[in-house]
Amino acid sequence: MGKGKTERTYNTLNYILDNYKGSIVVDDDGINVLDVPLLRKLRGRSILTPHALELSRLINKSVPEILSN
Repeated sequence: MGKGKTERTYNTLNYILDNYKGSIVVDDDGINVLDVPLLRKLRGRSILTPHALELSRLINKSVPEILSN
């Protein structure tokens, strides 16, 4: 999305998820603003493309642990 980790980015993603019912790819700052409510809205219709640091935050694992697996 390239919009920064801001409230506006969160609100934009939330709006899209509430109003668009198709599949969605979430990358960059879209991943950075994800929280449990947004993840629930994404369930079953999304592709996430995190890099190691973003994935680390999402799954609560260290970057070295992710890279070694």
